[in-house]
Amino acid sequence: MHLFPSNNENDALFDKIKSRKIKSIIIRKSIDYSNHGATYIVYKGDSLPTHTGWDEKIEIGDSIIKPKGSLQLLIKNPSKMETLDYEKQTDELLESNF
Repeated sequence: MHLFPSNNENDALFDKIKSRKIKSIIIRKSIDYSNHGATYIVYKGDSLPTHTGWDEKIEIGDSIIKPKGSLQLLIKNPSKMETLDYEKQTDELLESNF
């Protein structure tokens, strides 16, 4: 399943996300108003686009783990563990300018 609608731009975005191996701490959440209000999480040295529906599930200081080749993020802290999956989000297009 791909973000709706599936196109080459979304496939390129997925490939870019899949290519990253992440094991870090979220240091900031950001909204890029110059990029259609795109939301991002920032971790040491890089960032990832997020779906706006994930905002309440991700907090500054949470751990983020993503194996290379995966489109699933594991977000955890001492009181929660949440798996967020880019492929299961079909209601919102992500901006690919990250």
